Amino acid sequence: MTQETYPFGEHRFTARQIEVISLVVQGHTRMGVAIGLGLTKSTVDNHMRIIYLKLGIHSLGALIIKALHNGFDRDGRYTPPPAPPIGG
Repeated sequence: MTQETYPFGEHRFTARQIEVISLVVQGHTRMGVAIGLGLTKSTVDNHMRIIYLKLGIHSLGALIIKALHNGFDRDGRYTPPPAPPIGG
């Protein structure tokens, strides 16, 4: 069974990673993200580490800027880009 992933720039993220990014864009702290998703802070820290590594970034500000340029609005809602046409 493969896990569904979502496009984010040239990368792909799991649904959980998208949820984490969404809550960060909304202004939640890592502990707030953990509480909101029913996770431990350690698990959220791990998700953030993977997200930062995939994107090649080192700060929360950089994550928010990338998110706003790749399908997230200021309220943290994510809209993936349209799929390319079949055969195109």
